Amino acid sequence: MIDSRITGATIARLRRAQDWTQLARLSEIFKVSVDALLKDDLSPTPVSSGRATTGDVLIELAQGNAEQVARRIVADQANHESVIEAAPLTRPSIIEAVVQNMNGYSFTQVQIAELAPFVDQELLASLVEGLDPESLQPTALVELAPFLGADQLGRLIDHFGDLPISADLLVELAPFL
Repeated sequence: MIDSRITGATIARLRRAQDWTQLARLSEIFKVSVDALLKDDLSPTPVSSGRATTGDVLIELAQGNAEQVARRIVADQANHESVIEAAPLTRPSIIEAVVQNMNGYSFTQVQIAELAPFVDQELLASLVEGLDPESLQPTALVELAPFLGADQLGRLIDHFGDLPISADLLVELAPFL
C-alpha cells in the first residue's frame, strides 16, 4: 500500500532539490511568463493599515525580496500565513531564506508543520529544536516525520526525550525511523 505521506514528502523533497515552484510549472504549461500570471491574479493592492496582503508578499517573494518579507513578518507588518499561502508558488530557496532571516521570531508547532513541505530537513529540524519542550505535542512528530530524515527525526526524539510516546504513536513514526 502506498503511504500518501511518504509520497507527498518525496515530491516536496524533489521539488525543493530542483528549486521548482508550482507557479513556474503553470507558466510553462500556459506558455506565459510568471510575471503575467502574477499581474493578472495577484496585483498588489494598497493597504491603509500598512500591513501587507498575501498578494503583496507573493510579489515581494517573486522579486526575491526574502529579507524584506522576513523583516515585515518579524515587525508584524505582514502575517506569517501569507508566506505559507505563497509557499507553493515560490521557489523553495526563497521560502528558506525568509525563514532563516526571521531572527527573533518564535515559530509555533502549527507554523512549523505548515512550513515543513517548503524547507529542507536541516532547517526544519532546527525550527523544531527551537520549540519549548513543554509545548511540543507528540503528534507533531508524526506530522513532521515525512519531511525529516531518519537522523533528524531520531535527534528530535532524543531532544524531546521526555515526551510521552505511546505505542500507537511509535507505529505511526516507524516508517520514518
